[in-house]
Amino acid sequence: MRNPTIFAVVLFLLSSLVLPGQERTWTDIGGKFRVEATLLDFDGKAVKLKKKEGGEVIDIPLKKLSLPDQLYVKRLMSTLGDAAQTPKADTPKTIPPPEKQAPPDPMWNEDDNETKAFTSQLTNGTFPEKIYPVRLDHAKEMTLTKATDSRSSEPDPSPVPSLDFRPKPLYFTFDEVDFHTHVANQGLFFCDQSPKKVLTSVTFSKTSFEANEKGSRDFPKTNSTKVFLGDLKSGRFRSQTWPETLHPCGLSPDGKRAIFIREQIADREKKSLPGAREVIRSLLAFVDTTREDFSCIGVLRPFADETVFQPSHWPDGRHKSWQDIKFAAWVDNEHVLATSDFGRMMLFNVRSREAVWYFAESRPLLAFSPGKKYMLLHREQPYLLETLTGKVVGRFQWPKEVVDQDETRFSYSSSWRFAFSPDGTRLAACTEEYVCFWDTKTGDCSKPLYFDNHFSKPYWLDETYLIRGGALIDSKQLLPVWVYEDADLEDSVFAGLYWHLVERKHAKDDRPGYILTPHKLPHAALPPLPPLSDAQKYCVRPGVAVRLQVDPEVPNSQKVLEYITKVAEDNGLVISENAPLILAARFKWNEPQTDAPNNNILDTTAKPDRATFTYSCSFEQDGKTYWETTDDWMWDAGRLRERGGSAFQDNPTEERKPSSEWYLQVKFPKFIPFDKAGRSTITGR
Repeated sequence: MRNPTIFAVVLFLLSSLVLPGQERTWTDIGGKFRVEATLLDFDGKAVKLKKKEGGEVIDIPLKKLSLPDQLYVKRLMSTLGDAAQTPKADTPKTIPPPEKQAPPDPMWNEDDNETKAFTSQLTNGTFPEKIYPVRLDHAKEMTLTKATDSRSSEPDPSPVPSLDFRPKPLYFTFDEVDFHTHVANQGLFFCDQSPKKVLTSVTFSKTSFEANEKGSRDFPKTNSTKVFLGDLKSGRFRSQTWPETLHPCGLSPDGKRAIFIREQIADREKKSLPGAREVIRSLLAFVDTTREDFSCIGVLRPFADETVFQPSHWPDGRHKSWQDIKFAAWVDNEHVLATSDFGRMMLFNVRSREAVWYFAESRPLLAFSPGKKYMLLHREQPYLLETLTGKVVGRFQWPKEVVDQDETRFSYSSSWRFAFSPDGTRLAACTEEYVCFWDTKTGDCSKPLYFDNHFSKPYWLDETYLIRGGALIDSKQLLPVWVYEDADLEDSVFAGLYWHLVERKHAKDDRPGYILTPHKLPHAALPPLPPLSDAQKYCVRPGVAVRLQVDPEVPNSQKVLEYITKVAEDNGLVISENAPLILAARFKWNEPQTDAPNNNILDTTAKPDRATFTYSCSFEQDGKTYWETTDDWMWDAGRLRERGGSAFQDNPTEERKPSSEWYLQVKFPKFIPFDKAGRSTITGR
């Protein structure tokens, strides 16, 4: 039973807090509708608002308001609960006005007159018109020419943030979209100094295909991005929708700002695809995450200086794609490092808009040390640099086996990934087929581990275990020990936990979205791994007997057999006709392909005009493949004649016909592990 005396006091206090004439921007849960209005009453189910324009009084159910608005009302109700029991739902309650928001934190010089005008342009979900270039007046141009193999650096550990709370799953929800709209998540970004925060975004791209007056196809496209800032402790989030594609690049160390690459659609068409528009990604947008509306507090163009960054002989009138940004990251609360699509790089001060140093030539950035004191670049070999000064402090040498595997493109591959261990003492390097581990102080490298998992980013769970593409690797025994089959490319590791992001509808309101859940990996049921010998770990290793098998369909099969025999013996394998392990070279014709007239994919009358085939080499045993390399080729013969329905008559005068050249360049790993890793799902571990 409620105490009537206390209840009367609460109502009196509420009524005394009313300040007429103060408005607040109220937003619906989908972020599509906004209204400037004064809050009048709340009856437990709906708020009563008075519109700024026209003075109309409207009632809006609480559940239809945006999450920040719901939280504001619920926060007030929670305050009431400290003084008395909650009144009945049908009892009107007068609500105090919203707290006055602090002005956005200026990132630029406060004494700069341009900045004062610039920050006054802030509006919800829009960008300032003024765009600032990053100046190079006092920046130092860096080079790697004097780098040596010696290292003058100490490990740069970073304390693993510990959570003093039990994190809750986060549902990042959005409205239903039609089948013409492509939905994509843009990754996860955590904050070391504010471990409750996580940043992510979802992009919506809607494309239609229409014929224009010239008869070619137009590709009108509408893009938008919904940015989410989640709270790991409460399981709630704030969001803002922007009318462009934004690629998040992370939160500042203090969690107060976020940085995004803006993707804009140009007026000009692509020459390679008439009707499609050029995409411009030359701008960085900085957002104030402390404000409910995520105000954009500045836009910069880092690679604006044409005299430094424009390639020589750049065609007139062509899109300045050398300005496009590929990557950006906070180094500290004052500095951001950015790289361009052409591999140019710079470190600049956010407030002064001035570069500290830059590379005018291509230098791909690969990784930061845990404390971001050092960074890793690549030019034939990985180089270690001091981040704030750009000074080279050492480099690492690739093992010969890794270099020999693919000499033609070893200078750099966009699929390579690198990661420092949490204590900064080891560096994991993942190429397309290998994982290596360097000692960051001595430069010594482990034996390369064959591990075919392209594009996945590696994460250290602790000083022993590395996870890449769902595979758990013991870095000390150089062996995959477990596979989590539902791991995703957007998953991440933070605060000693593995964060799994999956697309799923919300259980309560059936809205589409993504759910983020934390998991402790390695899982408790993982059996301890005793020290193993090479014979226990690797099915392919020096001294193992192997049987060679070259299919008769392989072009110039005898020459191929002689080549793989030599490579196998160079790797220390023993050739034996009775060995259970097989090294096989195979060739296969695939189904014929065609280009239908007028690009009509429904035209089934078109005759095949292309033949495709596959080269492959593999290590096999008892029907199981432990290693395989393949390559698909297309033979566009033009006048191919059908033979037997799907095969094609050889025409030795045509180019790109099957040959033995591919096989004569194949290299085999010296060590290939048994596939004995356990398997499970993240959720069912």
